[in-house]
Amino acid sequence: MRSLANPNWPRDIPWLIQWLRRERSAALPEEQVLYDRAITAAQDYARIPIDSADAEPAWDRVLVPVDELLTRRQAMHLDRVRRAQAKHGDAGTHDHRNR
Repeated sequence: MRSLANPNWPRDIPWLIQWLRRERSAALPEEQVLYDRAITAAQDYARIPIDSADAEPAWDRVLVPVDELLTRRQAMHLDRVRRAQAKHGDAGTHDHRNR
């Protein structure tokens, strides 16, 4: 997903829409609306001439829901890590010398 924010990435919109649809099919229900927004924004972007003044703002509208999805995914991952550490009595240290 980091490629999307790279201005040098060739914006392959058909590939992106296909990828977003595939990811949406496995997403949590509360995330599906974000995938829908990203897909709609990508479809809108595809209709705008690349040299139009509207192109970059339209691309930003693709990135907003993608950023939110990534933020949610990271938060869920960190929560799982914290719960696993708490379950195993790991206080966050990773010193394996005394084990």
